[in-house]
Order: sequence, then C-alpha cells, then structure tokens
Amino acid sequence: MDLLAYLSDDNGSWIGGLIGGTCGLICSLGSLILFIAALVSILKADRLSTAAKILWAVVAFAFPFIGSLAWFFWGKKNQDKLSF
Repeated sequence: MDLLAYLSDDNGSWIGGLIGGTCGLICSLGSLILFIAALVSILKADRLSTAAKILWAVVAFAFPFIGSLAWFFWGKKNQDKLSF
C-alpha cells in the first residue's frame, strides 16, 4: 500500500493530529521560555533577599506555568514588600 492511498483512507484525520501536535509543541516551548525567563528574573532581582528568591524559585518549580505568571504579574511588582 502506498503512502498516498494510506493517507486518503484516513479521511484527513492526520491533519488534525498534525495541527494539534504543532499547537502542543508551540505551547510547550512558550511555557518553557516563560519559566526560564521567570527564573532568570527572580535570580537577578536585586531587592529580594536570598530567602525570597528561594521561595519564588520553589513556587516557579512547583507550578511552572502559574508560578511564572504569578512572578511577572505579582511578585516582580511587589519586590519591596516581599523581602524577608
């Protein structure tokens, strides 16, 4: 059986898998980039104490997507209030 016949018998469902896989890959890479950017930003934060940096790093590792977003939307803006 040749490849074209195999793909045409599948009624085009391979296209959905290709699109879904591509979207999954893009979302995963975006999440990884966000996580790495958050860790770099946490480690470079001058106003945070070492304990606060460790706490934010633990949050980012425990919840990579939500923790990274929390850092950029809440933690980075409130550095003065969070230093231990």
